[in-house]
Amino acid sequence: GGSSCTGTSRPSQAIPPSVLRAMLATRIWAASLALATGAAASGGGAAEEKHCPGRFVMKGLGNVSIIPSGWGAGGPFPVMHGNGVIEATMGSRSYFAAACTAGKYDNGQYRALDFRGKTLTYTTDLSSAGCDSNAALYLTSMRQNAEASECGEHYCDANNVCGLSCAEIDIQEGNMFAWHSTLHSA
Repeated sequence: GGSSCTGTSRPSQAIPPSVLRAMLATRIWAASLALATGAAASGGGAAEEKHCPGRFVMKGLGNVSIIPSGWGAGGPFPVMHGNGVIEATMGSRSYFAAACTAGKYDNGQYRALDFRGKTLTYTTDLSSAGCDSNAALYLTSMRQNAEASECGEHYCDANNVCGLSCAEIDIQEGNMFAWHSTLHSA
């Protein structure tokens, strides 16, 4: 049984956002939170002016700013809607931060989260994320990463995507047909 992706793939450019509503009761310390959406083949798009997508209040954490990956690299930034809803862009990453300085990455601005004894509750809409997409919510050690990385944004993960390796917890990797969580060591 189960769903199959054979013959059900949608073009990457037509895939609407993965929507994240995060509500958590936590203290800040341990790992940065990243929201990413990806596709096997993503559409380019014109570069947007550098700006901070927005802020929202996260229960138990306070004000959270969204920092987009790849300032000046093309494609639209994530969009903030009401009540902590983030419309992510296919083929990009967005980070939770204490502050956002447009066009500049500072590892000291990324939010660090301590989930010990806490609960993370979120809702994500994967109904339009087809076979060639991966809507992800994961924790990685960007705040602790003093190196700018090849991507320039202090990004690191277990797959060494931007040239730096660090531990990673994939809370969600999924689309409308599949979903899973994974722990990765550096």
